Amino acid sequence: MLAARHPLTFKNMPSKKNISDFDIQALIDGELDLDEEYELLALLENNQAMQQHLEDLLLQKKMLQLWWKQKTH
Repeated sequence: MLAARHPLTFKNMPSKKNISDFDIQALIDGELDLDEEYELLALLENNQAMQQHLEDLLLQKKMLQLWWKQKTH
């Protein structure tokens, strides 16, 4: 998962905002800068529903990539 790139824990970081679907999509697509990514990962630590949503979207992206690879070859 993406958090593996960041071995630090973020439990003591203050939450500054709610997590949106666009935030999750930006994380998956690598569109966040490092500070934004750290903040979002910290927020995700305390939100199991959004953690599951992230995992679901990561799986969906992987499945779409595999489908596209098979379709184009």
